[in-house]
Amino acid sequence: MALDHRYDPIPQTDYYRLRAVFEPGLDPGQWRRPGERRVSLLTDADRAKTALVDAEAAKMQAEFDVKQKAAVREAFEKELEKFPADDRPKLKAAFDAPADKRTEEQKKLVAANPKLNLTPGVLYQYNPKAADELKAMQAKIATKRAERPVEEFVAVMTEIPGRLPATKLFHRGDARQPIGPDILPGDLTVTAAEGKRFEIPAKEASLPSSGRRLAWAKHLTDGTHPLFGRTMANRLWLNHFGRGIVDTPGEFGRLGQPPTHPELLDWLATELPRLGWSQKKFHKLLMTSTVYRQSSRREPLKDAIDGGNTLYGRFSVRRLEAEAVRDRMLMVNGRLDRTMFGPSVGIVEDAAGQVGTPDDKPRRSVYLQARRSKPVAFLTTFDAPGGELSCERRNAMTSAPQSLMLMNGEFVRKQAAQLAAKAKVDVSVDFAHDLVGSVKVEYARPQLIAKVWQLAYLRLPTADELQIASRFVQQQSQSPSAKKTDPELAALTNLCQQLLASNEFLYVD
Repeated sequence: MALDHRYDPIPQTDYYRLRAVFEPGLDPGQWRRPGERRVSLLTDADRAKTALVDAEAAKMQAEFDVKQKAAVREAFEKELEKFPADDRPKLKAAFDAPADKRTEEQKKLVAANPKLNLTPGVLYQYNPKAADELKAMQAKIATKRAERPVEEFVAVMTEIPGRLPATKLFHRGDARQPIGPDILPGDLTVTAAEGKRFEIPAKEASLPSSGRRLAWAKHLTDGTHPLFGRTMANRLWLNHFGRGIVDTPGEFGRLGQPPTHPELLDWLATELPRLGWSQKKFHKLLMTSTVYRQSSRREPLKDAIDGGNTLYGRFSVRRLEAEAVRDRMLMVNGRLDRTMFGPSVGIVEDAAGQVGTPDDKPRRSVYLQARRSKPVAFLTTFDAPGGELSCERRNAMTSAPQSLMLMNGEFVRKQAAQLAAKAKVDVSVDFAHDLVGSVKVEYARPQLIAKVWQLAYLRLPTADELQIASRFVQQQSQSPSAKKTDPELAALTNLCQQLLASNEFLYVD
């Protein structure tokens, strides 16, 4: 095995120089699990509020303890009066004595008289009124404690203070055979100007940590790095156009494909630092460009010259990502939960083996729990990455399981029913009056069809679309299955499902 990279001009020492950047944080010699890397997100204001709430709750708890102890004692005294007067002093002394300090005689008395062994848990049997009052006090204490800010954590890469593990070059990659002196952190030699290889100090004296990752991040974003700006600009371009200027976003080396528009890529790479690395501004730059705002209409002459559309003579039609498809279905029926942050939504497996959210929770897909062993069925069907391997680019394939999911999937059926119900609630008699008034339709309430069309496509149906949809709803409402429930709602649900499964809904055009 050669010491250097097989295809690209990267010495093996460069790999270990990059490894040295992250060595203090990863530290294989003292590996820490994610749970050991957690950092609290509580602010100083949150901690001050927590202390205040705890103090008030402690005061309420003290009052509760006093009242509870008094109520238990009162019940004990009343129960004690049921015994002969001569036996009361011995029984009282036996039960008042700590369990580990009772004499043998006292232990026998306690065991022989379980009725006197009163605890807060059985107080309701002796004094229901006092037990109810104590229960109400407990509820108030719980309510008060619930005012504490929720402490959330995030797992981050941190360094152990005072520890700076060494990075060695391993002979033939064997970790048992370190050779040579310690490797200092740095960047790839090929990315530096001639004679100006970027070096990072082993320890930044002004920082509590080694400062290696910060120094490398500043180097990458100084606007002169030959790779970082290009790879980032290419990635953002890929997400908007479905294909990168370099069509191998994870491989800019010799094995990757050359850029189709190298001058454009160079210019975009310089625009990123000029915009202060603001992705929001960069997205606006791409989406307001002429190439992005082109029609997707195909022209025979252009197709003859550039059938693969590598020259961007038109906008390539592309399907929405899996998460966007799911979120859009929830959005059109008014159910999408846009709540930011918080815990993820757990996933469950139904009787048919399909993995989804419990009770069809409508949170955005980015908050769904990601488990390699149980990927969400709907997202996986529409090519969401499984998590087993790194995904440099998603493949937008068209397959039979996608059609089956749209036709028979429980999630899609539920969203179609929700959309139909929303349309029935929101529609008014005069909605789209000019359109439906000029078209002779068979369906009694064409306004409903126009409403679902507007909700799904953000436009009204054409005259032909209204006529076809009207005929479809009329036929569906007369089917035996529809007549068993609400014929109109059942027929409208079937129409909504067709709209959610259509190309206009699933594709960016």
